[in-house]
Amino acid sequence: MRTFIFILLISFFTSMAPAQTTRYQTYTAVMKIIATKNGQQFEWENKNISVVLDYKNGDFTCRLVNTDFYDAAHPENFVSDTIHDQLEYTLSGIFPVREIINQKNINRDYKVELQLTNPELMLNYTILFDITIMRPNTGGDGNYRVFRMEGKIYNDKADIPAFSGFDDEITLRLAFNGYAVMN
Repeated sequence: MRTFIFILLISFFTSMAPAQTTRYQTYTAVMKIIATKNGQQFEWENKNISVVLDYKNGDFTCRLVNTDFYDAAHPENFVSDTIHDQLEYTLSGIFPVREIINQKNINRDYKVELQLTNPELMLNYTILFDITIMRPNTGGDGNYRVFRMEGKIYNDKADIPAFSGFDDEITLRLAFNGYAVMN
């Protein structure tokens, strides 16, 4: 009889506990921008960007501001326009999230179009990114992913004020990681 009551109590408390759900989190994002001016290559790196990847529907959003393009070592290259100070740019699109979650091999390459937008500049520019997604832990649960992305902006079409005077081709590199956690 005690065994029956014990099993009944365990069943009761188990059914009262909330069900565990999987939640995906994205951490440690870094963006590098590479541009050339008068034959000299310049690189900007920013680790304070906001990257969100919704692992339910694949929505991707990255936010950065134009002052992220400022290089203190070469302030003469930064076009400071009081009207355009602190402009926020958004990079957004849809990732093939089902394929990413179900990825079985260590590395997988994708091509994804993302929109670079800024309402103040009426900017809506499509960038084709080559994305490599690494799944370092193929054994066990394998929920950890590392994302590396590279795309090109052609400033004669995008006309981003911060890159006025630079060569036409600007490279964007973005890296971030994410993994699933149980709640």
